[in-house]
Amino acid sequence: MTNQPRDTRPKRPLAITLVGLLAVLAAAASIAHGLFELWLAGMLSTAQPPPPLLDPRWSELWRPLARGVVDIGVGLVLLIIGISLLRLRRWSWVALMVWTTIGLAIGLVRYYLDQPNYVAMAFNVLVVLALNQRDVQSVFGIRHLDTGDLDEPSRNPIDSF
Repeated sequence: MTNQPRDTRPKRPLAITLVGLLAVLAAAASIAHGLFELWLAGMLSTAQPPPPLLDPRWSELWRPLARGVVDIGVGLVLLIIGISLLRLRRWSWVALMVWTTIGLAIGLVRYYLDQPNYVAMAFNVLVVLALNQRDVQSVFGIRHLDTGDLDEPSRNPIDSF
């Protein structure tokens, strides 16, 4: 019987797997929506090339073009965060918490303006609750699972600033 080295990586909790997969799916949806917006603007159509730069039709095309580029950019950032969360990178916990906090703030502003998106708000609340579980925080070094004490030195990336 040979002695194989033990895997020292922490076991990924189910909450991280679910949140990471949801982030990857949301990223894919954002990228697909961005590509659709670019297609609507005529940027991906081979049948009709985009108009010349000084053509007055650009006044109608700039909004779908901008939405498409922004959606693709947001999707790529979220894809990187989601994959990094699944790979248990420390910074991805902080990045997703910041991302979710911004999403909740936008949701509150939209609620105040009578344009609420309850699905996005509920999704963001579930992400915050999932990422703040003790076993999830211990995997990322935010909290120690042994005692649950926050006074012990941790590998918290925020403490390094």
